[in-house]
Amino acid sequence: MSILLLMALCPVGPSRVVKWILSWPIWHPFAQLIFSIYLFHFVFIVFGAAIAFGTLDKDSITSASILQVFGVYFWALVLTIIFSTFAHIYIEGPFLKLREG
Repeated sequence: MSILLLMALCPVGPSRVVKWILSWPIWHPFAQLIFSIYLFHFVFIVFGAAIAFGTLDKDSITSASILQVFGVYFWALVLTIIFSTFAHIYIEGPFLKLREG
């Protein structure tokens, strides 16, 4: 990640491709949600694990298949994005509008 960031900040030679990809407008909605995602992702990793493993008891989980690991990531991603969208619309958005005025 550090190398990608450095390549985006100093676009020389092949690094121009990284800057070009990161400047696409499709990243804007994700950039709006990134603070909420950063703050709350860990909670939703726990919920994703509960969904993927079917339990909250850590002692009953003796092994994890690769499908369960991807299930944890999938559910954590989906739940975090849903929560972050609502947090941005109902909490961050109104405060950002107050700052503009």
